[in-house]
Amino acid sequence: MKLIKYTARHFANAHESLRPPGAAWRWPEGGFGDSLILAHSQEFARLDAMLQDVIDYATSIHKPAQASWHIDEYRRVAN
Repeated sequence: MKLIKYTARHFANAHESLRPPGAAWRWPEGGFGDSLILAHSQEFARLDAMLQDVIDYATSIHKPAQASWHIDEYRRVAN
């Protein structure tokens, strides 16, 4: 499964859509408020970049050891 890679700007734009309406919350790109949110979004972008590795690793270790493993075998082991 391949995930979409998002940049810090994507996260900053998503944050912008969550702000309340009004002139006080419309920050020009490159201004102080936008720069502050963009700096905060760098962490989201860093975590997002590692997400594909986490999903690939989790998928690889959670594959059944035997392809013919059956629910009856699970019940036998559980009992």
